[in-house]
Amino acid sequence: MSNAVWTGVRLKDVLDRAGVKTLGHSGRLRRLDEPVMPGAPKFLKSLAIDHARDAEVMIAFAMNGEQLPLLNGFPLRLVVPG
Repeated sequence: MSNAVWTGVRLKDVLDRAGVKTLGHSGRLRRLDEPVMPGAPKFLKSLAIDHARDAEVMIAFAMNGEQLPLLNGFPLRLVVPG
């Protein structure tokens, strides 16, 4: 476990701007790039819409005041507290 200062936008704001309604139950997230290490599994994760709209869930583009490193999800990383 580690601590970082994340910079980004609230996922709630992105969902609202995209017109996503709260009628759905969950959304599926996946990365578009290939895993960095050979043989690593592809990333797939579901997130309940109600949880995605929590004000603390963010799409981060920077960590500790610098561009997000490749090994930490460059160019964007979903930060879901809890």
